Amino acid sequence: MKQYLLMTGADVSPRECDDLVRLPCLRAWLRTRAAIAFYLTNGTVQINFFQDHTKLILCPLMAAVSYIDNNRVFHTYRLETLHKGCPPELFSRLKYARTILDRLTSTSS
Repeated sequence: MKQYLLMTGADVSPRECDDLVRLPCLRAWLRTRAAIAFYLTNGTVQINFFQDHTKLILCPLMAAVSYIDNNRVFHTYRLETLHKGCPPELFSRLKYARTILDRLTSTSS
């Protein structure tokens, strides 16, 4: 098995941009009665809601919002299309996320 592990990727040369890529780290977190939020160093914010176990992931790099509903179905929406409308449960969580973002960004500065 060790020989296969060593052979895997042997013919792949590292790209120049690979040195610049870093895994994000936790910059700040916040717990409220309704949710826990994580603010990462790449700007991504994940909010886990306690009551229904839904999750909201806001990614500025992709300009997108991902929502995992209580049935564990993953939905991704581009920010530019959200102004046309979105499901009511997503809208209420986005409104809540705005207050969380204000608190997270003020504490991490």
